[in-house]
Amino acid sequence: MKSQFRNDVVRMACLAAALFLLATSAHAAGWGTIKGRIVLDGDAPSAESINVTKDAGFCGKHDLVEEKVVVGDDGSLSNAFVYLYVKRGKSVDIHPDYDKDANTPLKLDNKGCRFEPHALLVYTKHPLEIHNDDSGIAHNTNATLIRNAGFNNLISNESPFVVKFERSEPAPAPFGCNIHPWMTSNVLIRTYPYMAVTGKDGKRSEEHTSELQSH
Repeated sequence: MKSQFRNDVVRMACLAAALFLLATSAHAAGWGTIKGRIVLDGDAPSAESINVTKDAGFCGKHDLVEEKVVVGDDGSLSNAFVYLYVKRGKSVDIHPDYDKDANTPLKLDNKGCRFEPHALLVYTKHPLEIHNDDSGIAHNTNATLIRNAGFNNLISNESPFVVKFERSEPAPAPFGCNIHPWMTSNVLIRTYPYMAVTGKDGKRSEEHTSELQSH
């Protein structure tokens, strides 16, 4: 029942955000910024403590809790993705500011026996670095992907694993650690930068959004 609740919350949040973004963009002229906030209307499930079954002496110190649904005291929904849907064969203009730091790596960290951040945006112009900040603790990252090559690599403390993606994934992709099965992160990979993820206040912002022009 709780799992079904979580799935319904995620689906409703994504649908509402997509409709808002498309409706707002349809009336845009030139470049603009879209701002919004996602709030859960109703009672949220309590955060369940993680049953630490591996490396308990280290991981058990971090008070780990389930992060599938994270809701603030005021109902703000965290870790909800908002992104522009572009039909196959169509394209959208990209503001030049997005490519100024295209070679700057993005970071996904194994830290405190959880992934940080829990929800990550990856614009494919950027490489992704996966780090392991838990000294002496073995972590792997297993990425289940549809349009890019998946991978399952051990992540060392000495140097990050670096990966570059070429295609958009149709939905946020699950990244996990098989050694510590409670560790999960959702990674949205797109070939354009018009996407956002809500923070603790449920807010997100889309900067330099262009008119939806087909080319």
